[in-house]
Amino acid sequence: MSFHRRLRYPVRTTGSVRPVIVRYMTPSKPGWSLEEAADLVRQGYTVAHAEKVTGWAASVIETQHPTRQSPK
Repeated sequence: MSFHRRLRYPVRTTGSVRPVIVRYMTPSKPGWSLEEAADLVRQGYTVAHAEKVTGWAASVIETQHPTRQSPK
């Protein structure tokens, strides 16, 4: 005889939706600091290239070098 147990999930509450706050970040590729990623952009590389090479998110690199815009 098969007994099926019903799963109970917590009740969703309706409330204000707040933005997610990131409290810490680590680069996805070891050996690259955020400053080194920003230096690549200062040397003339695009933010997209620096993101690919270093693993840091483009938006994070742009905060270090706000005057240069990445092509979208």
